[in-house]
Amino acid sequence: METLIKDVRYAARKLTRTPGFTLVAIATLALAIGATTAMFSVLNAVLFRPLPFGNPESLVQVSSWVKGKSMPMSALDYMDYRDQSHSFVGMAPMDFNNVNLTGDALKPRRLNEAAVGARFFELLGVSVPLGRGFAPGEDGKTAAKVAVLSDALWRSRFGADASIIGKKIAVDGEPFTVVGVAAPRFDFPRKSDLWIPMEWQGWQLDPTNRGAHSLTAIARVKPGVTADAARRDVAAIARRLVAQYPASNTGFEGTALRLDDVILGNVRPALFSMLGAVAFVLLIACANIANLMLVRAAAQQGEMTIRTALGASRGRLIRQSITESVLLSLVGAATGTAIAAWAVNAIVAWGPTTLPRLQEVSIDWRVLAFTVTVAIIAGILFGLAPALFAARSNVGQMLRQNTGGTTHGGMHTTRRALITAEIALAVVLLMGAGLLIRSFVRLTNVDPGFKAAQVTTFSIALPDVKYAQEPQIRAFTTQLQEKFEQLPGTRAVGIVFGRPFDPQRMRTTFEVDGWPESTPDNRRLSEVHPASPGFFKALSVSLVRGRFYTTDEDRPDRAPVVVVNQEFVNRYFKDQDPIGKHIKLGIRHTRSASDTVGVDAGGEIIGIVANVKQMTLSEEPMATTYTPWGQMPISDFSIIVNST
Repeated sequence: METLIKDVRYAARKLTRTPGFTLVAIATLALAIGATTAMFSVLNAVLFRPLPFGNPESLVQVSSWVKGKSMPMSALDYMDYRDQSHSFVGMAPMDFNNVNLTGDALKPRRLNEAAVGARFFELLGVSVPLGRGFAPGEDGKTAAKVAVLSDALWRSRFGADASIIGKKIAVDGEPFTVVGVAAPRFDFPRKSDLWIPMEWQGWQLDPTNRGAHSLTAIARVKPGVTADAARRDVAAIARRLVAQYPASNTGFEGTALRLDDVILGNVRPALFSMLGAVAFVLLIACANIANLMLVRAAAQQGEMTIRTALGASRGRLIRQSITESVLLSLVGAATGTAIAAWAVNAIVAWGPTTLPRLQEVSIDWRVLAFTVTVAIIAGILFGLAPALFAARSNVGQMLRQNTGGTTHGGMHTTRRALITAEIALAVVLLMGAGLLIRSFVRLTNVDPGFKAAQVTTFSIALPDVKYAQEPQIRAFTTQLQEKFEQLPGTRAVGIVFGRPFDPQRMRTTFEVDGWPESTPDNRRLSEVHPASPGFFKALSVSLVRGRFYTTDEDRPDRAPVVVVNQEFVNRYFKDQDPIGKHIKLGIRHTRSASDTVGVDAGGEIIGIVANVKQMTLSEEPMATTYTPWGQMPISDFSIIVNST
C-alpha cells in the first residue's frame, strides 16, 4: 500500500507537469465515460432493476391473442378466465380511462384513471405507504366509491397533505373517498394518476357484447407453476370459449405473458444497441489517448533508461505506468459522472414518453460501480501499450536510441495498429449512423394517410354522471363543434374516437349480410372509429371510391352507413365491390335513454378511404371502419381543428 501511494503521488506530479496533455486526456475521457455512464443509467433503470412489485417473476398479464399480438379481452371472457383457470393465486382486471378531477378551488385536471379489481395491490405485492389499498368487496356494485391517489398527484394537487385520507374528491362529478396514497414512482399501469375499484357496467355484462374487448388482467402464478404452464392453461380456456361462443370468440386465443416482458416490450435491442454505440466511442477515446501516451512515453525514454539502469524491474515500471493511466482515467470518470448526471436529467425531462420506467432513470450505486469499473478497465486499456514500451529491459539499446536520436520501430507498429483500430471503430459508428439516417428519411417519406399541417387537436373525457346517455353526449359535441366552426380562420372541425397516434383503439368482429358467419380460418376483425363528417376534411383523408357520409346522415334517426379503409377492402373484399354491402359490427349501443335493448353498430358501406397510420409510421395497416359520430357517440373523444 505504501508503494501504491508513492506511485499515485508520482503519477499525479507527472500529470501536473504536462497540463496540456492532461486536460485533453481528461476531457476526452470525461465525454466518453459520461456518455457510457448515462446510457448505462437508462439500462439500469429500465432493464436491470427489478420491477417494483413483490416477487415480480411470478406476475403475468392475461389477455386475448390474435395473430401473434396481445389485445384486450371482454369482461365476460375475463370472468371465464378467472373462474376456470387453475394456475393462479388470483386475478384482477384492469381498464383505463381519462377522467376529470374537479370539485375544489383549483382548476379541473385531466387524469389517467385505472379501474382495477379489489385485489390489484395485493396481487402485485405493493404496499400503500399512506392509508390502504382496496378491501375485498370494494369492487362490488353496492360498495362505497373509494380511490387511491398516486404519489405525484398527491403532492402536486394536494400539497402532500396527509389529512387527505378519508376526504372526498370529485372524479367526473362523482364523489370518491380517498383511502390511500401509492408509493412514489408507482404508476402501473400506463402512468396512472389514481386507481378506483372496477365496477362492471351493464353493457359489459350483456351476453351480446362478448365481442367488445376493452380490458386486460394481471395475475399471480401459484408457487410451483411455471409461466409456460399458466399460458397453456389460459390457452385451453380460450379454446373452450371458441367452441362455446363461436360468434364472438372465433379466432381469439388466450395468453399469459410475463409482466416484465409486457412492460419492457421491445426496448431491449434498442437500448443495448445504444450502449454498444457509446462503448465504441469509449474504445475510440482509449485508442486516442493510448497514442498520446505512446508519444509521451517516447519523450520520457531517458527517464525510463536511468530507472532501469538503477535496478527498477520490468514489473515495477509497468505498474507505475498503469497507475498513471488509471489515475488519469479515474479523474476523467469523476468529471464524466458530472456530465452523466446532467445527461440523465435531460433524458428524464425530454426522453421518449414511450420508454418504460423513464422516470426511474437515475445515478445510483450500481451506476457508480459501473463507472469506476469502466474507468479502471479503460485506464488499463490505454495505458498497457505505453507501459510495455516503457518497461523494455534492454538498457544498452535504450541508451543507443537516446544518443542516436532514433525511434523504436515497435512504437511505430503499435501506433499504426491503434490508429487502424480507431478508424475501424469510427467507420462502424458512421455506418450505424448512416443506417439510422436512412431509416429516418424513409419514415419521413411514409404517407400517413392524412395531412397534419395547420391541424390542432386535443381530447375531452365527459363525466358519465352528466353524460351517461348518447343524446347528452351528442348534444354536447354538436354544440362544441358549432363553437369551433364559428372561430375565425377555421377550415374544418372533426370529432373522432381514437385520432391518429392516440393509444385509444376499439376493435371488434363484424359480419357481412349474405355471407357465411366467420370461422376460425376466416376471422373478420376491424378497428372502429366513430367520426363526424368533418373528421375526413380536417385531416385531408383521401377518398378512394364512393363518398363520405354527410352531416344529414350524422344523426341517430337516419339509416346507418359506414366508410371503410383500403386495407378493409384488400383483406375482405379482394374480388368484390364493397360499396352497397351491409356489415354488422360486434358492438351494441343505445341511442336513447328509453332504449334498453340497444342496436347493432354498422350499416351500409358507402365509401372507401385511404389507409391512415393509426399508431406508428412503420405499422402495417389495420382494417378500419368509420361510423357517423351522431349514430354512435362516445364520451371520450378528440377534437381536430384545421385552420388557416
